[in-house]
Amino acid sequence: MTKTKSTKRALLMSALAMVLCVSMLIGTTFAWFTDSVTSSNNRIVAGNLDIELYYQNDETTDWVQVNSNTNIFKEETLWEPGHTEVVRLKIVNEGSLALKYQLGVNIVSELGSVNMAGDPFRLSDYIYFGIAEGEQDYAGRDEAIKAVDAGASLIKEGYSKSSSLEEGAEACLTMVVYMPTTVGNEANYAKDATVPMINLGLNLFATQFTSEEDSFGNDYDATAPWTGIAATDWYYADPAATTFTLTSAEDLAGLAKIVNDGVDTFEGQSIYLGANIDLNNVSWTPIGSSEGAAYKFDGSFYGNGYTIYNLRALGTSGVGLFGYVFDAAHIEGVSIENAYVSGNDYVGAVLGTGYLAENCLKNCTVKNATIIATPFIKADGTYDGGAKAGAIAGYAINGHITGNKAIGCTIIAYRDLGGIVGMVSGENRKVTVSGNEVSDTTLSFVGAFGKYDNGSKENGNMAAVAGRVNNATVTDNTVAESVELDVSAQNAIMIFTVDELFA
Repeated sequence: MTKTKSTKRALLMSALAMVLCVSMLIGTTFAWFTDSVTSSNNRIVAGNLDIELYYQNDETTDWVQVNSNTNIFKEETLWEPGHTEVVRLKIVNEGSLALKYQLGVNIVSELGSVNMAGDPFRLSDYIYFGIAEGEQDYAGRDEAIKAVDAGASLIKEGYSKSSSLEEGAEACLTMVVYMPTTVGNEANYAKDATVPMINLGLNLFATQFTSEEDSFGNDYDATAPWTGIAATDWYYADPAATTFTLTSAEDLAGLAKIVNDGVDTFEGQSIYLGANIDLNNVSWTPIGSSEGAAYKFDGSFYGNGYTIYNLRALGTSGVGLFGYVFDAAHIEGVSIENAYVSGNDYVGAVLGTGYLAENCLKNCTVKNATIIATPFIKADGTYDGGAKAGAIAGYAINGHITGNKAIGCTIIAYRDLGGIVGMVSGENRKVTVSGNEVSDTTLSFVGAFGKYDNGSKENGNMAAVAGRVNNATVTDNTVAESVELDVSAQNAIMIFTVDELFA
């Protein structure tokens, strides 16, 4: 590439701050007593979980431990076409227990700029990186780029690796980060424009792994609780795959991460559960957590006869296992047991809100769930929000809702609440809500000033199956005698200010 003063402006990338997150657990290893009652060798020793991350680049000869303030790249690096950095990472199990880990690389924050032509741009659209297994040395930048080029991707797409390590074991990776020489003035920031920057994060999590044995085998820690780790290796394992099976909470959280990061909507692809999954009441980020078009789920998701336990999702708008979905989304056979889901609008255990494929939602079951849509107070003292809450879905558009069950649920909202769906709407076709069952479920209005519109069941849009109905037919559903519609004003006091809290 010809380099002139008009085309070659050094691109400054911020120090890539590394964030190391290590989850530590403590296990116990028992040594059996011998046949001598006077033996002094019968120790009970606590096992410990300890994972560490080290790095090495061309400025370091020794391995350097990574902490929250570590910059694994050279200081004051100027990023321009052709610039290449090689960093080696080493993950070490320094504890006495086997562990499973997840290493993630992701953009924490980014500051865009304006290029020479006056167009906005981001560095993350022009910097690539690839990961090679093992501790690699390269003779030059061409060799380094060639080694990872086949699997390289834009740095904004991130990276995730999940694996396991026995006591004292280690694993090495080599990261190659580069700006291709084909990049021109489209990534050259203009004079007096904001300096483009990226804050890149490294995240390392660890939890127990099935290895150590007791009297009955090595599976006593096989069900170690989920701690919030998101695994995406199942997605990247086969670039041609269009069908995926998720077997752990880590996998399911990985689905949310892929969608919410804008990597893939899964349009035309199918996701199946392959095992029961316990979310352990750890705060859940819904799959599709933004109203923005790039951050909604658009694929097919099948529960496949398995159950998701202990879902806890708290948010504002679009709260549930799925937050927002596109109009091709198909959700079927999802079973959720023991859930607490709360937000301001569009709240449901399976789905917060979205447009759906025609034959969807179907055959989902929610058991023992609390669903809350809490209103907020506006400047004029009136309420808004607190709308569209249901055991299965908060607000469902265009999908036929059939064969679902709500069992033992409590649904509380300011308006638009139903045992199955808070609001159902057919915007370009008339939809049907049929064949659903509601039992042992209570629906209640809530608000410091009483019910929505000061009024009746009709004004508040509360119903055993579908609260608010627009261009839809609600028919042939089963509502048990145990279902209670509490239309009386609730004696609830909502606190919005510090003064009210003191009062």
